[in-house]
Amino acid sequence: MVFQDVTRLNTIPPAAKGLYAYLAALSGDKDECYPSVELIRHEMGMSKDSFYKHMGILIAAGVVEKVQIKTESCRFGKNVYKLTHEVYFILGFNSSGESFVYSIGEPATFVNNS
Repeated sequence: MVFQDVTRLNTIPPAAKGLYAYLAALSGDKDECYPSVELIRHEMGMSKDSFYKHMGILIAAGVVEKVQIKTESCRFGKNVYKLTHEVYFILGFNSSGESFVYSIGEPATFVNNS
């Protein structure tokens, strides 16, 4: 399911929104999927740099969490993409190194980065 909070934000570039929609379509109602980077790039027609740039934007915004699962048969493991459908923005840092984070519809809070 594609959430409007993500698609209606003008701070997320169109290519990142397309990538989010692609992952959401693969996820169905489970909110997670595990396509390879090569498959995503092929089906989305994205260059390697473009993929990593836009995936980084989605991860930094909190929309997607990427978890790498290592297996004995796979040298690098596989990526599992979990869709949170939430967007947050880092507004700054305090002297302790905690992020000052704003999430749509929620009050801004500090988050420990360690």
